[in-house]
Amino acid sequence: MSFFQSRMQYNARFNGQESVVVPRWKTATGEYPTISYQQLFRIVTSDTQLYSDIIFIRNRCLSRGFHIETNPKAPNYVAEEARAFLEDWLKYVRYGDQRNEKGFTAIAENIVDEKLWAGTSLLEMIPGPEHIESFAQVQISSIWKVHRAEDGSLLTIWQIPSWNPKALTPSKYLMFINNQFNREPFGYGLIHPLATPKVGFNGELIQPTVYRWWQVQDDAAKKAHRYSQPRAVYSMPGIGVLEAKEYAEELKDPEADATIITNTQIDLKMDTPAMRGNFQPEYDLITNQVKSATGNILTEAITGKGFSFASMVKGASLADVLCWSTQSKFCQEVDMMVLDTVLEQNGFDPYVLKPHLAPNIPDEPTEWTIDDLIKAATPSPTTGTALISVDEFRENVKKLGHWTLMPETTKPPTTGDLQPQDNQPEPGNLVTTPGGQLDPAMLTNMKNAQLMRQQMQPVSDRS
Repeated sequence: MSFFQSRMQYNARFNGQESVVVPRWKTATGEYPTISYQQLFRIVTSDTQLYSDIIFIRNRCLSRGFHIETNPKAPNYVAEEARAFLEDWLKYVRYGDQRNEKGFTAIAENIVDEKLWAGTSLLEMIPGPEHIESFAQVQISSIWKVHRAEDGSLLTIWQIPSWNPKALTPSKYLMFINNQFNREPFGYGLIHPLATPKVGFNGELIQPTVYRWWQVQDDAAKKAHRYSQPRAVYSMPGIGVLEAKEYAEELKDPEADATIITNTQIDLKMDTPAMRGNFQPEYDLITNQVKSATGNILTEAITGKGFSFASMVKGASLADVLCWSTQSKFCQEVDMMVLDTVLEQNGFDPYVLKPHLAPNIPDEPTEWTIDDLIKAATPSPTTGTALISVDEFRENVKKLGHWTLMPETTKPPTTGDLQPQDNQPEPGNLVTTPGGQLDPAMLTNMKNAQLMRQQMQPVSDRS
């Protein structure tokens, strides 16, 4: 929200030299944005290139989602409760009166959008900073100027007087700033360098890059139109001024297909040039300036001559590098201005928990091989069991290795079948012990049966 008072706001001596680090707002009665937000809004919403750049970078920063982290040294039960509470609170917090206007994800999209093109975003806390129940997004294009105290704290926030003649109360608003240069009271977005005029070597004023870019586009559109619909030039010698005016009204461009009747000699010519002018180098120069200003490599990756899947993967990794700073700054602002306040007003200690909004990191792709499946299906020497069964091994090896396996005639023993079990009597078999010997009771019964059989046989047979 503001900058705390420090000794650096006054003259400081270092190695015998004076260094003045007084913020700009200390001597200014009111701080105006370098470029009005209305002008920046018209630029970003009317140019397809700049609009897609902002949307691409915003999606790259937020598409993977976020999660809540806490201090690992905090008690586990308290940290788990705090994380669950913050996740639910961020999921259901409202930012408007409509039924679907809830959830911090949509609020984050609005904030990052405005930070990228305007450099500043305002979020109102409802009912106030003492107890946050919901938010309201402030239309940044309505902001006119702000007033700050000598210590840098906000005094008033002024909207355009025709929209709201009353000043906003700074304590009820959270200010998210992106790219703050030279201790300016406002942040700088990606559109600022494109919309700022330049001063030449002789003091002449050079139009902003985006306006010169649009002029080249307009020239190209006019040339393309004239090539497809050439303009006709009619020569009518000997006619009067009134007649020329009537003919001009009938034949004015683009309604050049009018039918007229006259006894005047008419000569018809076309103004289409014989060859097209070459303005491609100038157009490429300004286009490259726009691409470098926005830092978006998506357009170059798609429209480049060497477009491929590999170039898109490389472009995505470069986009991550560009988005890391935006992600880290946004998460840090949310930690200090939202999470700490919400935890404290709901009975938690933010100084112990240290909540942090962290972006999700995608899992690295894992490549499985046949050797990995064989290891998973091999029983462990310590436990005697395998990670996967034979059926699971056959199913995965069909998909991974494209093997053609014959159907099983008999079911192979699984890991559960190999466990030591009690012997079960089957027809024609004797019950044995786990060691392979006959059961003692069964062995005694078998000897008695053999003895009785011998006694019942005739004497001649026994000899």
